[in-house]
Amino acid sequence: MNKFYLGAALLVASLSFSQKNEIKAAEKALKTGNFSEAKSTLSSAESLVTSSDAKTQAKFYYLKAKAFYGNSAKPGPDLKVIRESINKVKSAEGTSKGKYTILVSTIESKLLNDIITVANSTYQDKSYLKSSEAFETAYRLSLSDTLYLYYAASTAVTVPDYDLALKHYEELRELGYLGQETIYKAVNKTTGEVETFES
Repeated sequence: MNKFYLGAALLVASLSFSQKNEIKAAEKALKTGNFSEAKSTLSSAESLVTSSDAKTQAKFYYLKAKAFYGNSAKPGPDLKVIRESINKVKSAEGTSKGKYTILVSTIESKLLNDIITVANSTYQDKSYLKSSEAFETAYRLSLSDTLYLYYAASTAVTVPDYDLALKHYEELRELGYLGQETIYKAVNKTTGEVETFES
C-alpha cells in the first residue's frame, strides 16, 4: 500500500515538474519572438495543465493567448483560440484584478483595435463583406459594444447581403438596441471651448 502512495506522489511530482518546464520553454520562445515554437510547446503541455492549480492555468492560458496573438492578429483561425485562452485566464483567476487577467486584457484590447482597423480599412477599400465580418468579430470579442454589431449589419446591407443584415438587426432588436448614445459636454477652463465626450 505504501508503494502505491509513493508511486502516485512521484507521478504527480513528475507531471508538475514537466508542465513547469514546458511553460518556461514557452516563455523563453515568446521572449525571443519565436511564436510558432511557443505554440508547439504550449500545445504539448495543455493536457498537463488542466489538472493544475488556478495560478498555473492562468499563466499557461495567458502565454497561449500571447503566442497565438503574436505581433499582430487579424480575424482568422487563431482568433477563436485567443478568445478561448482569454476567457480561461479570467475564469481561472476569477477576478478582474488578477495578474494574468490584467496582462491578457492588454492583448484583448490590442486585438480589438487590430480587428477594428481591418474593418475600417476593408470598408474604405469597398470590401464590404470582409468589413461586415470584421465588425461582427469585433462585437463578438467585446459584447458590450453593440455599435460594432450595428456596423456589421449596416455594412452587410451595402454588400448587399440582406439575410446577413437581417440576422444582425434581429440580434440587435433582441438585445434592446435603440441606437441611442449619451454624449457629455463640458467647457474647457483653459480655452473656454465646449468639448464633447462619448460615454
